Amino acid sequence: MTAENPRVYLLGRDNLESARLSYQHQCMIARQGFFLHPTVLSALNSKDSAEPLRILDLATGNGIWAIDLAVSLTSTTRPVEITCLDISSAQFPPRQTWPNNVTFDTWDFFTDVPDLYAGHFDVVHVRFIISLLWQDDKSRERILQQFHRLLKPGGYLQWQEPPPPVYDVISGYHADGSCEVSDEWPEYFRAANKVVPMHDKTMWLNQLDDLLKTHNGFTDVEVYQPKYKKERLKYEIDLSVWNLEETTPNILRLPWLSDEVKKEIESSWAKLKGELQSGAKVLVMRSIIAIARKV
Repeated sequence: MTAENPRVYLLGRDNLESARLSYQHQCMIARQGFFLHPTVLSALNSKDSAEPLRILDLATGNGIWAIDLAVSLTSTTRPVEITCLDISSAQFPPRQTWPNNVTFDTWDFFTDVPDLYAGHFDVVHVRFIISLLWQDDKSRERILQQFHRLLKPGGYLQWQEPPPPVYDVISGYHADGSCEVSDEWPEYFRAANKVVPMHDKTMWLNQLDDLLKTHNGFTDVEVYQPKYKKERLKYEIDLSVWNLEETTPNILRLPWLSDEVKKEIESSWAKLKGELQSGAKVLVMRSIIAIARKV
């Protein structure tokens, strides 16, 4: 994207959006059960070094993952330093509330990696940047290069995304509490995809393991898909509604939106929202977590 054609950002940066980020974080941690994947945490604890363990939370938003991680890491064999970077500081917590080992700074990760951060981190954590990846066909390779440049040799990438179709419709439940997923793609998403083709442009996220395995700079690739928990679906539905309530008005304001598609999005969103609120439909945001080690 250029100054004349800037990236489209479909979310806000006010207090309400920060609250949504915090709620989304709680839903994801409850689903997956960890901040750092056990593979990463085990590898880091096995390294005998006097140097601090340096962790980057990229596209940090309000920093809640980093803050919660800092509080939880009480048994590491090395001191921990956590850096939080985002293109905007609007959602950063007040400086006086930062834990002693957590710092915040601004950086656009599509620009060159600052020398300060090149080859600096033992872990790069990033999640839910899908809304920035559909707008440029070169973004996939660019972002992989950035992750690689930020990591030390032997450092770990932990990358979490909701791959297309981004949301699953739950169609049934099993005796063990797991959920059956339908192949339904609600009309709302088909309409929105005409304006914001995130679905079509990020299908490669469904082959994230192959992408990382074929990248010369990464090895030991794992992809983990946390399972939905029946008893938490109410809260997952709330998150889906909140997400879509936040993004839909911004989609409807896009200058290239035709009146016909605008009406289609408005009517299909009203229908979907009613189905979610009545319990007629169960919609949950997807999540995969990719782990890879820098060669």
